[in-house]
Amino acid sequence: MNRISRFERWISGGIALFEIFFEKLAHHGLKPGEFTMLWLIGLNPDTRQGDIARRIRIKPAHMTKLVGRAVDAGLVTRIVPERSTTSSLGPSMPTTTA
Repeated sequence: MNRISRFERWISGGIALFEIFFEKLAHHGLKPGEFTMLWLIGLNPDTRQGDIARRIRIKPAHMTKLVGRAVDAGLVTRIVPERSTTSSLGPSMPTTTA
């Protein structure tokens, strides 16, 4: 198998994954990067947004925008411990009414 056909198979696989993603999750309004961020926060509650940004290899400024949208949508909560200047992120907990 030559390099071109391996590359073409790799690209085709990536395109197929995006098609499945959009077919299954697009109705939630999530983009792949937003889904990845939420998934990592769910697996690593109380993590810092800089750690997530490094993990998914995006710039801190872009991560700030992603987190801001997720906070506004009620998907993520910023957690600021007492006597701290940094915050961590956690999944938002659904509210219940008694």
